[in-house]
Amino acid sequence: MAGKSRVYKSWHFSCGQMEVLSALCDTLLPSINVDEQLHPSVHHRQFYQTSASMAGTPHHVAEFIGGKIEHPKMYLARLAIGLLSTRLGTFVLCGRKSLCPNFPYFQTFSKVPSEEREQILRSWSISNFLLLRILFTGLKMFTLLLFFTQVNEKGENLSWKAIGYCGPDPGCAKTRTLKTSGPQDSQQKEDDAMFGPLYKGIINLSQSREEALHKLQSLGFPVSTPHSRSTPLMSLNPSFIVKCDAVVVGSGSGGGVVAGVLANAGHKVLVLEKGSYLARKNLSLLEGEALDQMYLGNGMLVTDNLDVLLVAGSTVGGGSTINWSASIRTPPHVLREWERKIRARVIR
Repeated sequence: MAGKSRVYKSWHFSCGQMEVLSALCDTLLPSINVDEQLHPSVHHRQFYQTSASMAGTPHHVAEFIGGKIEHPKMYLARLAIGLLSTRLGTFVLCGRKSLCPNFPYFQTFSKVPSEEREQILRSWSISNFLLLRILFTGLKMFTLLLFFTQVNEKGENLSWKAIGYCGPDPGCAKTRTLKTSGPQDSQQKEDDAMFGPLYKGIINLSQSREEALHKLQSLGFPVSTPHSRSTPLMSLNPSFIVKCDAVVVGSGSGGGVVAGVLANAGHKVLVLEKGSYLARKNLSLLEGEALDQMYLGNGMLVTDNLDVLLVAGSTVGGGSTINWSASIRTPPHVLREWERKIRARVIR
């Protein structure tokens, strides 16, 4: 049984707060003018000359801070952005480096020159005040991650050509389908190839209760509905009761193996998975999109002090699906190239 689609509350930022967020992002990823002789490549120059705000990164960061990422310290970022949109708040967080030489001397963070902004953020990174260090780490992490994973309307990131990356296979993108819950009755011939071998056993809880009931019954599970009672705890009553031999929580390397062993032994097994199911042809070839679809916490599951980033799968198959996707056999022509160019003996 797969979980419901992820829904999060959005925090609204004012125009002044978005100016502050853009200034913060541009301080971390500014526009840099480079010598054409040292960087003859057009793609290299374009990469250096594009700031975070020019790429539209602050809007993605605002979405993260506004509620897409759940973290106990996320309120600090929203509070800091609100303070930095005021003159007094900017002075409190940034000190004398935020002052201007002319009256009224105090100014908002977005008005502070870039060189002073860099010094301010550098002071946050080594501050004795833990919350300032957390603020710097979070802003840096979000800005860099989103800048290098976001794509434009063509599905491209401006850094790809600068580093020589050709982008995802366009052939796979054309054949990819966005349907992940299973085909209709008229699409049964190529169902396994298109929707994966497990789709027949997947019950998406975002469907109606009647659809879930019917699917469970069609799979051979005895299902009953409890009598409704008007009680204060009515919301805690189950929607339906499923009779089975075992319930396995999680479909990763642990839960998946346990469920398989029990099912092969003839037991009725129900596997609970909070993530969605993606068949091979539905897998995204874009890093940012895959983080949203297949990773716990959108790939940004971090400790309270933001010192450690935890990577965990949140999809049918769990982390084993992620690892399988990353474990690709080296193509023969690459092995031959290694042998030819660097004379490396490759174990085949």
